[in-house]
Parts: sequence; structure tokens; C-alpha cells
Amino acid sequence: MTCERCDLIPNAHSFIHFGAVNGINLFYTSPARAIDYKETAETFNYYKTHIDSAKNNKWIWMVDCEGMQMKHYSSIEIIKKLIQMILDEHKGLLQSIWIIHPNTWIKTALMLIRQFLNKDIYEKIQMIDGDKMEVYLALEKRGLKGEHIKWLTSTFAKPFAN
Repeated sequence: MTCERCDLIPNAHSFIHFGAVNGINLFYTSPARAIDYKETAETFNYYKTHIDSAKNNKWIWMVDCEGMQMKHYSSIEIIKKLIQMILDEHKGLLQSIWIIHPNTWIKTALMLIRQFLNKDIYEKIQMIDGDKMEVYLALEKRGLKGEHIKWLTSTFAKPFAN
């Protein structure tokens, strides 16, 4: 099932499949590059629709926090619901969550919800920070090379949504 909103406006949300490494699908999210950032009653359903597209296969979720402003932050309630949905419906499928360019908000949110997190999911979260070269090397160390790194670096260079 595809997201109806993204079918109409491709940049409405940010959940992009950009390949696979060793049979593990790679998905990229950048809240600052999504046009729809205001949290509404439908926000969780949009997230679920996108995340469900990763279902049935092993996957890694890369969440890029660069350029995020207060308007891009999800509520703790939404984050808790997403984590519970992933635990319930993606057990054994989600291999890792790579948080790229983590900011103070994401670090604080993770500290606040750590008590609610299953140890298994908390251990899947990896922070990747530093300048462009440090991030590049960290991603390369995790197995991203060639077309995947090229796609990411071109995406990192794109402007953020207003």
C-alpha cells in the first residue's frame, strides 16, 4: 500500500527506499526535507503506511536530523506509538536505526523514552555524527559504498523544505 498523500505530492513525507546492502533494505527519512511536517490526527497513519512498505523484509532505517527545527519534531506520544508498532509488526525485520546528524532534541527524546523502549530496539539505535567526512566514513564502515553513498551525499546536498 502506498501513501495517498505522497502519490499526490512526492515530497509530502520523507521515507525513501534507496537500495539494499547484503539483502537488507535501506530507508531514508529527513523530517526537514518533508513538506508536511505539522502533526495532525493523520500523522501516525502516514508514518505507519510508509513503515509498512518496509514490512516482509529486513531493513535499516536512516533518520537524518540535519536541518530540523522545532516544527519538524514529532511528539513523544507519536514516537512511542511508532516504536510500539515497530515492535509489534516488524520484530526481527528492523535491523538498525541509524540517526544521522543527531540534534539535542532527538538525544533528549531518546533519553526520555528509553524507559519505555524494549532493550532490543534501544540497542538497534546508532548515532552517526560529525562533519561530512566523519559521517561518510561511519556509513562506509557500516557497509554503504558506491551508489548508496553517492545517493546519500547528493541527498544531503539538497535544500530543506520551508
